Amino acid sequence: MADFRTPFGIRRQVRLLSPLVGTWAAAGIVLAAAGVQQWAPLQQLFLDASYLGGQPWYSGVLNEAGLISWAVAATSAGLGSWVARLDGRTGAARFLGWGAVVVTLMLTDVWIQFHSAVAPRLGIPSTVAQAAIAGAGLMWLVVFWREIARTRWLILLGSFAVLGLSAGIDTVIDPVGALGLWIEDAARLVGILTLTHYLAVTTVDVVRSVAGRPATATAPTPEQAPRLNEATSRTIDPAIPRPRRVPASDTTRAGR
Repeated sequence: MADFRTPFGIRRQVRLLSPLVGTWAAAGIVLAAAGVQQWAPLQQLFLDASYLGGQPWYSGVLNEAGLISWAVAATSAGLGSWVARLDGRTGAARFLGWGAVVVTLMLTDVWIQFHSAVAPRLGIPSTVAQAAIAGAGLMWLVVFWREIARTRWLILLGSFAVLGLSAGIDTVIDPVGALGLWIEDAARLVGILTLTHYLAVTTVDVVRSVAGRPATATAPTPEQAPRLNEATSRTIDPAIPRPRRVPASDTTRAGR
């Protein structure tokens, strides 16, 4: 099959790079705040905690694996929400979009140790902070149960069951010793990986249903069509090289 892609001109390259301005602006604000603040030394903000503490390189490696998994889960849910919205599936888009928000809350809790370290310093009991995060997850399940019923919901329930087990062990039992730590944190990591698996496969299912559906299967409603056309032209067309137009003279010559 012939390759009809054309080179990107400088104007188009600049236009496609315009979203980078927002990324650099956000990064600049964060870095500027880090540079002027006097609360923590810069090396404590930029360098790895195991390096600063003189710990072995593998210190916290399983905790970091959980953070990476949370990030993958949030990204997968955000991608699925975007694809569903382009296809006019507002219910699925809201479900996955709020799922990304809930996962981001859980990621932040583990990342900065919110419920165990930050919340008590703010005067919020650790149990209250943990219950609030769990409540956000439960509300997500209750509000979007119809959308969940169309997915592989047993995986989702399994993930929340294991995460609830970990939270219950931490809150009620408060285990001590290596065995107690292993049980609590192993359950949490398994729950994180399970939830990541659920959101990833749900997004794959959404993308497959959109990409594999025949063009004549379902036509958009008159209300959806302008919105879909606007979203597609704004988000997809600029990033896809357009076919090279063949001059009429070349077509005539080829016909001969």
